[in-house]
Amino acid sequence: MTSKLHSILKETTPIPTPIETPNLSIETKNITTDNILQFLEEECKTLTTYKTFIHQHFHDWKQDSDFLHFDNSYTTYQMLRPQSRELRRQAKILIEQAAKLELLENTNKNQVNQTLPKLIAKGFDHRIGPLILNKRSDPTPLSIPNTIPYLKPTPFIHRSPKRPSISQCYRCKSYNHTLKDCPHYYCRNCHHSAPGHYHQDCDKTTNTTK
Repeated sequence: MTSKLHSILKETTPIPTPIETPNLSIETKNITTDNILQFLEEECKTLTTYKTFIHQHFHDWKQDSDFLHFDNSYTTYQMLRPQSRELRRQAKILIEQAAKLELLENTNKNQVNQTLPKLIAKGFDHRIGPLILNKRSDPTPLSIPNTIPYLKPTPFIHRSPKRPSISQCYRCKSYNHTLKDCPHYYCRNCHHSAPGHYHQDCDKTTNTTK
């Protein structure tokens, strides 16, 4: 009886199996560069934290040339990353502000275009029309350079460059005529516009003097 019970218990009692231990060599094969970079970014928020982390866990790798190259590149990456993100944030704000200003600009331009026909109906075009036509017919003044190019003198001639002799009207600042021919100039004696003479040379003054 006893021997039979012992045989039954032996058959029904499970045989203990050894505890399975993880194979680290197999698991580390699944680690990628993205995993490492993500881990460092989450673990080391600042440059000081990163330096401390490397000193604690990888101080024996500092003699490896590839690791030194990696460490230098990652340090630069970690310093530039917040700067580029801050600039990107500021650029986003500027773009949003520019979009709001452009919207306000277009709104006011549309209001101008809607109001002008009402003003034209009230005679606004008759007042501004001559000004537009005068602007179109007004000749463009000649541009005079502010600086004169330096001319290197020859060994036998030492002459300084001369400024171009262009007369300017003192009344309207035009270079196409002088004051006596300006349509805005009136002679004090004959009261003519652009008389072609100055008041001291007016015939009316000469006749009066005689």
